[in-house]
Amino acid sequence: MKKSVAFSILLCALIAVPAIFADEGPSCARIIKALEHVRPHSPGYAKLYERVQERCGEEIDLVALLALYDATDGENWNDSWPVDNPDEHFCGWLGVSCNSNNRVDNLSLPSNGLSGNIPPEIGYLAKLTSLYFYDNQLIGNIPPELGNLVELTLLDLSSNQLTGNIPSETGNLVNLWLVNLSENSLSGSIPLELGNLSNLEKIWLGGNQLTGSIPPEIGNMTNLVMLDFNANQLSGSIPPELGNLQNLRELHLPFNQLEGTIPRELGMMTNLEEMVFYDNKLSGPIPHELINLEKLQNLTLVKNFLSCWETEAVLQWAKEVPIHEWDDPPGEDICPS
Repeated sequence: MKKSVAFSILLCALIAVPAIFADEGPSCARIIKALEHVRPHSPGYAKLYERVQERCGEEIDLVALLALYDATDGENWNDSWPVDNPDEHFCGWLGVSCNSNNRVDNLSLPSNGLSGNIPPEIGYLAKLTSLYFYDNQLIGNIPPELGNLVELTLLDLSSNQLTGNIPSETGNLVNLWLVNLSENSLSGSIPLELGNLSNLEKIWLGGNQLTGSIPPEIGNMTNLVMLDFNANQLSGSIPPELGNLQNLRELHLPFNQLEGTIPRELGMMTNLEEMVFYDNKLSGPIPHELINLEKLQNLTLVKNFLSCWETEAVLQWAKEVPIHEWDDPPGEDICPS
């Protein structure tokens, strides 16, 4: 079903419904239509969006789902939706679950042959808590309207062909505890607004084309247990603020262009189990403070330009880490005092 047809059917159906809201102003169909023609950052958009969510939640969710179906070639999904069957409510569609008010709260369509762009209407699903689109053929940008989904806790768009920047609006999603955008073709810098995600526990941005430095604001994400930025084009130094991530267990930064020294502050991450800095441009001494990482199981420092171990103690500690690998130099060279 083409977009024009799908939306025509939807809007005609809404208009044909008795004027349930006649005493309260325009119909849902008219409000939704108005919302489609207002830019998200325009004056009045927030108020109109709020009105739609309050009065027309079920209807606006249907608009969002039909927009997704049209934009991603729904007719050719591996398992499609019966959008032409008015007797089947969308809460029963594949991968869609709803709350007690028939608002979509979970949208899960992994490995389902979605192709095309994620439509901006995805931002209408205001009650969504989890969004799984991994392992499809999605292209184009991540829509900034995703930042409207403030109840979202799980976001997985990995293993697609998405391009463009990570929207700064992602920083609005303060309830997120998992983000996976890995294995795409995203570019640009990591937005510093991600530092707002203080509830985040796991973030994967690996396998993209991200550039620039790691924002020090990442150090605000103090609930993180997993951080993976591998295989990008990140440059600059490792921010010492990462030392604030004292719940972190896995720190993966291999296959980038990071330079400078390993910050002493990383020795504060006392729950760390894996530190993987393979294939960067790190230099200078390996700091003594790493001996505080008593739980470390994997220390991988090969393919860098590290010069020596700051103390004999940190060298002996590193040799006792179950998985350890580094070049020569540093070999077993102790830095001159």
